[in-house]
Amino acid sequence: MRTDPQRWQIKELEEFFSNVELPESAKIYNFHILGVQKFVDSHLAYVKHNAQKMAFKGYYERLMELKKVLTNNQTP
Repeated sequence: MRTDPQRWQIKELEEFFSNVELPESAKIYNFHILGVQKFVDSHLAYVKHNAQKMAFKGYYERLMELKKVLTNNQTP
């Protein structure tokens, strides 16, 4: 099993997504996510069960991008 040199921050992602108000939809990488909660739940499940496996890195990267988008869109 190949692993990413940087450890995936799964606990931090779980904490972030459990403490942020999720919108109904969002846009990342030029595509729209409809049902953000379902997206987060399914992607976190894949990441938790396949941590550090490079074949599943895309799920992790999409969660990180969504986190970035939601963080940048928060009002002070």
